[in-house]
Amino acid sequence: MHLATYSEWTQFERSDRNLCVSDFKKLDIRDLDILIVNDELQIRYHRDGNNAARTSPLPFTDLPAIKLNEWIRLRYNGRYVHRSTGNWWYEQSCYNIGWFDSFDADVFLTTSPINRFEEIAVLH
Repeated sequence: MHLATYSEWTQFERSDRNLCVSDFKKLDIRDLDILIVNDELQIRYHRDGNNAARTSPLPFTDLPAIKLNEWIRLRYNGRYVHRSTGNWWYEQSCYNIGWFDSFDADVFLTTSPINRFEEIAVLH
């Protein structure tokens, strides 16, 4: 997994991390469950109940299955409030999730996703 993070706390300077794991749970991706089922990648997007901008009342959505050498893009945003301080913040998340038989560092730049899922709320 390649993780690029931008934050107001760092003046939106990019922070990169690269991780290679043998178990999807070790990626510790908030809001997503990733499983291999019948030779397909299954992804479940869990909506955070603390998101004040949540656009759907449903607790989760199952994204379309990904076959080998395919990828999808998932984008969502939210407005969150810290329970003890009352401070709030906005977040936008974008995941390019693919399942490939060989590594290509440019695959997300040179090809198109088979599907896109977006849940972008108007934030006030």
